[in-house]
Amino acid sequence: MSGANGPLWRRIRAAPGPAKAGLAKPLADDLLADMAACAAETAGAPAIAASGELRSLLTGIADQSPFLWRLMQADPARLLALCAAAPEDSADSIIAAMTQTVAAADDEADAMRALRRARQSAALLVALCDLGGLWPLESVTQTLTRFADAAVSSALAFLLRQADGGATPDASGLCVLALGKHGAGELNYSSDIDIVVFFDPEAPALARVSNVQRHCVRLVKGLVRLLQEPTQDGYVLRV
Repeated sequence: MSGANGPLWRRIRAAPGPAKAGLAKPLADDLLADMAACAAETAGAPAIAASGELRSLLTGIADQSPFLWRLMQADPARLLALCAAAPEDSADSIIAAMTQTVAAADDEADAMRALRRARQSAALLVALCDLGGLWPLESVTQTLTRFADAAVSSALAFLLRQADGGATPDASGLCVLALGKHGAGELNYSSDIDIVVFFDPEAPALARVSNVQRHCVRLVKGLVRLLQEPTQDGYVLRV
């Protein structure tokens, strides 16, 4: 995707109105101050932190969404980086970084952590673009779906590498089909994903497996666990 439309903070056109502005505004101001303190990491941080439109958006979120507010408070530098970049580029970067990090994970715990932290970044990015009036509904649902596709693919690639060290998803003999809103590219914030998995017992990658069905069932159970099991970082997708 192209970043020709400029950084997120300059494209904010809307903000949810806070019900308790007197309580939410000081919280937003404190977060903006924390963002400004990250100037060494992100060019233009003071200007971003001084944006009235961003202040209004953060104030509304502070009042209306405990989940998003926790994500922003937990990592002001991440929030600043998302605001400083074109959101289309950020979506690409989040997915690319997740794919790379999960592929390099040494164990299941590392893979689960990488998947969940990427989900946090993706959720925050999409919500900012949605609530801030940057993206139409189609862009919101398509980006959520695109992230889900990448999370499933990354998790499966990790499991295949752990299982035999060689097979890739494309050459594994497995076919994962997305159904419902996932298959239609219409995932929303609360959507689970419905997948059906087929395997080809004649596939070369499965030729050396003694019990193909048991092997594939074990992989799919691992896939569900990687995506759905709650950890201190939350979960990725309900499957």
